[in-house]
Amino acid sequence: MTNKKNFDNSFIIDDPDFSIENFIKGLQNKFSFILETPIKTIQLYLDTFDWRLYNKGLVFVKAPGGYKLKDINEVKILSSIPLKTKKNIKNWQDFPKSTLKNQLKTALDIRALIPWINVEKHTQSFKNS
Repeated sequence: MTNKKNFDNSFIIDDPDFSIENFIKGLQNKFSFILETPIKTIQLYLDTFDWRLYNKGLVFVKAPGGYKLKDINEVKILSSIPLKTKKNIKNWQDFPKSTLKNQLKTALDIRALIPWINVEKHTQSFKNS
Protein backbone atom coordinates (compact mmCIF):
# COMPACT_ATOMS: atom_id res chain seq x y z
CA MET A 1 0.00 0.00 0.00
CA THR A 2 1.36 3.40 -0.91
CA ASN A 3 0.94 6.53 1.07
CA LYS A 4 -0.67 9.13 -1.18
CA LYS A 5 -0.83 12.74 -0.13
CA ASN A 6 -3.29 15.16 -1.64
CA PHE A 7 -1.99 18.67 -1.96
CA ASP A 8 -4.43 21.52 -2.38
CA ASN A 9 -2.83 24.48 -4.15
CA SER A 10 -5.65 26.84 -3.30
CA PHE A 11 -5.40 29.28 -0.43
CA ILE A 12 -7.83 31.78 1.01
CA ILE A 13 -6.13 34.55 2.92
CA ASP A 14 -8.68 36.60 4.80
CA ASP A 15 -6.27 38.52 7.01
CA PRO A 16 -6.87 42.25 6.36
CA ASP A 17 -3.22 42.95 7.32
CA PHE A 18 -1.84 40.43 4.80
CA SER A 19 0.92 41.68 2.50
CA ILE A 20 2.67 39.72 -0.22
CA GLU A 21 6.01 41.19 0.89
CA ASN A 22 5.65 39.77 4.42
CA PHE A 23 4.47 36.45 3.01
CA ILE A 24 7.59 36.17 0.81
CA LYS A 25 9.88 37.14 3.72
CA GLY A 26 8.26 34.41 5.81
CA LEU A 27 8.88 31.86 3.06
CA GLN A 28 12.49 33.01 2.66
CA ASN A 29 13.07 32.32 6.38
CA LYS A 30 12.06 28.67 5.87
CA PHE A 31 13.06 27.86 2.29
CA SER A 32 15.93 28.65 -0.03
CA PHE A 33 14.77 30.17 -3.32
CA ILE A 34 15.37 33.04 -5.71
CA LEU A 35 12.64 35.43 -6.80
CA GLU A 36 12.52 35.85 -10.53
CA THR A 37 11.67 39.15 -12.17
CA PRO A 38 7.96 39.94 -11.77
CA ILE A 39 5.94 39.93 -14.98
CA LYS A 40 2.98 42.22 -15.62
CA THR A 41 0.65 41.53 -18.54
CA ILE A 42 -2.46 43.33 -19.66
CA GLN A 43 -5.21 41.64 -21.65
CA LEU A 44 -8.18 43.40 -23.20
CA TYR A 45 -11.29 41.31 -23.83
CA LEU A 46 -13.49 42.47 -26.71
CA ASP A 47 -16.96 41.52 -27.90
CA THR A 48 -19.98 43.11 -29.57
CA PHE A 49 -22.74 45.06 -27.83
CA ASP A 50 -24.94 41.95 -27.92
CA TRP A 51 -22.23 39.50 -26.78
CA ARG A 52 -22.13 37.81 -30.17
CA LEU A 53 -18.76 36.09 -29.62
CA TYR A 54 -19.62 34.95 -26.11
CA ASN A 55 -22.94 33.52 -27.30
CA LYS A 56 -21.04 31.51 -29.93
CA GLY A 57 -18.71 30.08 -27.28
CA LEU A 58 -15.81 32.38 -28.19
CA VAL A 59 -13.49 34.81 -26.40
CA PHE A 60 -11.52 37.50 -28.24
CA VAL A 61 -8.43 38.89 -26.51
CA LYS A 62 -5.86 41.56 -27.26
CA ALA A 63 -2.65 40.69 -25.42
CA PRO A 64 0.96 41.88 -25.70
CA GLY A 65 1.65 39.30 -28.42
CA GLY A 66 -1.32 40.28 -30.59
CA TYR A 67 -4.92 39.14 -30.92
CA LYS A 68 -6.32 35.69 -30.10
CA LEU A 69 -9.68 34.08 -30.72
CA LYS A 70 -10.19 31.29 -28.16
CA ASP A 71 -12.88 28.88 -27.12
CA ILE A 72 -14.98 30.06 -24.17
CA ASN A 73 -12.90 28.05 -21.68
CA GLU A 74 -9.75 29.76 -22.99
CA VAL A 75 -8.10 26.38 -23.44
CA LYS A 76 -7.85 26.18 -27.22
CA ILE A 77 -6.63 29.06 -29.39
CA LEU A 78 -8.70 28.92 -32.58
CA SER A 79 -6.68 31.57 -34.39
CA SER A 80 -4.27 34.36 -33.60
CA ILE A 81 -2.36 37.13 -35.27
CA PRO A 82 0.67 39.03 -34.02
CA LEU A 83 -0.57 42.57 -34.54
CA LYS A 84 1.00 45.48 -32.73
CA THR A 85 -0.71 48.67 -33.70
CA LYS A 86 -1.75 51.85 -31.94
CA LYS A 87 -4.83 51.93 -34.19
CA ASN A 88 -8.10 51.04 -32.50
CA ILE A 89 -9.47 47.81 -33.95
CA LYS A 90 -13.20 48.32 -34.39
CA ASN A 91 -14.33 45.41 -36.57
CA TRP A 92 -13.13 42.45 -38.63
CA GLN A 93 -12.29 44.70 -41.62
CA ASP A 94 -9.45 46.29 -39.62
CA PHE A 95 -7.44 43.05 -39.63
CA PRO A 96 -5.07 41.93 -42.39
CA LYS A 97 -5.97 38.88 -44.49
CA SER A 98 -5.87 35.91 -42.13
CA THR A 99 -7.81 33.02 -40.66
CA LEU A 100 -8.60 35.26 -37.70
CA LYS A 101 -10.15 37.88 -39.98
CA ASN A 102 -12.32 35.26 -41.70
CA GLN A 103 -13.51 33.79 -38.39
CA LEU A 104 -14.35 37.24 -37.04
CA LYS A 105 -16.20 38.13 -40.25
CA THR A 106 -18.41 35.07 -39.83
CA ALA A 107 -18.99 35.64 -36.11
CA LEU A 108 -19.39 39.44 -36.05
CA ASP A 109 -21.18 40.18 -39.31
CA ILE A 110 -21.54 43.99 -39.33
CA ARG A 111 -21.12 44.50 -35.59
CA ALA A 112 -18.29 46.51 -34.05
CA LEU A 113 -15.92 45.23 -31.37
CA ILE A 114 -16.24 46.90 -27.97
CA PRO A 115 -13.68 46.63 -25.16
CA TRP A 116 -15.43 44.95 -22.23
CA ILE A 117 -12.81 43.96 -19.70
CA ASN A 118 -9.21 45.01 -19.15
CA VAL A 119 -7.31 42.48 -17.02
CA GLU A 120 -3.96 43.28 -15.44
CA LYS A 121 -2.12 40.20 -14.23
CA HIS A 122 0.98 40.18 -12.02
CA THR A 123 3.03 36.99 -11.88
CA GLN A 124 5.89 36.34 -9.48
CA SER A 125 7.86 33.11 -9.94
CA PHE A 126 10.31 31.40 -7.64
CA LYS A 127 13.14 29.02 -8.44
CA ASN A 128 15.37 26.86 -6.29
CA SER A 129 18.65 28.44 -5.29
